[in-house]
Amino acid sequence: MNFDFRNMDTEELLSEKLAFPFLFTTYFVLSVYQHNINQVRLVEVIRPLIIFLTGTVSIYFFIKYFLSDFKAALITFVSSISFYTYNIQVEYGLKPLLPLNVFGFNLARRRYLLLANAVLVTAISALIIYKELDKENLTKILNIVTSFLLGLTLSGIVIGLSGPVNQNLENNIEISAGSSVDESQPSIYYIIPDRYARGDVLRKQYGFDNKNFINSLRRDGFYVANESYANYPFSYGSLGSSLNMQYLQDIGVDESVKQKQVYSILQDHQVQKFLRSQDYRYHHIGLNYRATAFNRNADHNINHMRIDFGGLSVSEFETNLLKNTPVIQVLNEAIIGRDKATGNLKSVKSIRKISEKPERKFVFAHLMIPHPAFVFNATGDKIKPHSRPDLPRSEKYLGQLQATNKFLNRTVDRIIENEGEDVIIIIQSDSGPGVEEAPEKWTQGKPETLRKRAGILNAVRAPELNGSKMYQRMTPVNTFRTIFNEYFKTGLKMKKDKVYFRENPPEHNFFQLENKTLHPE
Repeated sequence: MNFDFRNMDTEELLSEKLAFPFLFTTYFVLSVYQHNINQVRLVEVIRPLIIFLTGTVSIYFFIKYFLSDFKAALITFVSSISFYTYNIQVEYGLKPLLPLNVFGFNLARRRYLLLANAVLVTAISALIIYKELDKENLTKILNIVTSFLLGLTLSGIVIGLSGPVNQNLENNIEISAGSSVDESQPSIYYIIPDRYARGDVLRKQYGFDNKNFINSLRRDGFYVANESYANYPFSYGSLGSSLNMQYLQDIGVDESVKQKQVYSILQDHQVQKFLRSQDYRYHHIGLNYRATAFNRNADHNINHMRIDFGGLSVSEFETNLLKNTPVIQVLNEAIIGRDKATGNLKSVKSIRKISEKPERKFVFAHLMIPHPAFVFNATGDKIKPHSRPDLPRSEKYLGQLQATNKFLNRTVDRIIENEGEDVIIIIQSDSGPGVEEAPEKWTQGKPETLRKRAGILNAVRAPELNGSKMYQRMTPVNTFRTIFNEYFKTGLKMKKDKVYFRENPPEHNFFQLENKTLHPE
C-alpha cells in the first residue's frame, strides 16, 4: 500500500490508490460526530479515529499477507460495512421483524443477525477471492463513493461548527445584581437525582413512606416543596427550563426546533452566565446523559461515567461509536451497570471533594440515580442489574432510591461541614419515575399516571430565605429566580407554575396539564 501521490492526475489517483476502506472508516467516525456535534468536543474524536483506522489498517495488512492488495482492500471494506452498520441493521432490519418465530425459535435475535453477517461476509469474501474482478474500475467507483460520503460529512461538520447554534432561540433574559460583586455570597450546589419521585407518589403508588429522608433534609435546613412538579417531565426540558429560569416556549422551542439546538440552552444556560459574572467558579459533574455530560462553559468538568476495558477508559463518544457495531453485544447491561454504579459513587465523592475548596463555587451535579439501570440495593451496596430477576421493578426502584438517600445525606453533611451554614443546596429531580403504564399518547394518559411522571423531589436549602417566598407548589422554573432575588437583588419576576408534557413521538409539541389534573383535591 503506497500512498505516493506525486506526479499523479485525479484519474490515476482514483483508479489506483486503494483508499476506500480507510475513507469509509473515517466517514463512519466523523458521521457519528456530526450527529452529536453539539454534545461532543472535537478533540474527543481524535483518539477513536486513530484507533478505528489502526484497526482497519491492521485487518488490511493481515489479509494482504495471504491475498493481493486489491482483494485485501475489498474484503476489509466489506467487513467494515458489516461491522459499522450493525446497529442500523438492528434498528431497521431486526426490530421490525419482532417477533419472528419459526418452529419455536425467535429468529429476530441479535445472535442470529451476527451469524447472518458472518455468513454473508464469508460468502462475499469467497467470491472476491475466487472471481476475477475489474480492479481499476471498481477501485475508482469505491474511492469516489467513499470520498463523496466523507465530503458530505465534513461539510456538515464545518457548517455545524461555524453556524449559530441558537439561531432560532431567544435565550437572552437580562439578569443584573443589585450591587457589585459580593465576595461573601455563599457557594451554590445544584444536585439532580434523576427520576426521584415525590413523597406522595412514593406513598400512594409504591407503598413507601420516605419521611425519614425528608425529615433529615428539614433538620439540615431544607424547605421541601411537597406538591412540586417538573415543568417538563423529561430531562432536557426540565433542566433547560430550571437552568434558564424560563419556559422552553419563551425561549423559542417548538416543533420546528431541532433537539441539538435545545441542548445548546443547557450548555449556555443563564444560571452559569450570571454566577460566573459574580466571580463564581463553575464545577460541572455529568454522567451518561449526553446533554449534561459536560459543559463547555464550566471551569471544571468531571465525568466518571466511563466503560473500562483493561484499564482503558472509554469516553461517551467512543461508547456511542461502539454501540453502532457488534461490540454492543459486549456492552451489555451488566458492564454498563457496573460502570453506572461506580460513576455515581465517584460523582457524589467529587461533590464532597469540591466542597473542600476554599472558593465561591457553583456546583452542578446530575446523578443518574434512582434512574435505572438498578445497580444499588437499599443499603447502598452495588448489585448486578439482573441479579434479582424475581424482584418487581418497583422494588428495585425503591432499593435504589433508598441508596440515593444515603448518598445524599452523607453528601449534604459534608458540604455543610466544609462550606459552613450559609451554603445554598438545591436537591431537585428532573422528573418523576419511569412509567411502565405509559400511554401511547400522553394526551390520553390517566391523571394519576401524569402526576406520577411529573411529581418530583424539590428541596431547597437557602438560609437567608428561611422558607419564606417558597411554597408547596413551587416548580423548578422559579428556583433560581427566588434565590437570585433574595441573595443578589436581581428583581426577577416570578413565573406562573405550569407543567407541560411532550407528545409521543418525542417532538416538541407541548401541551399543558390543567390545574385540576395536577391538584385534584
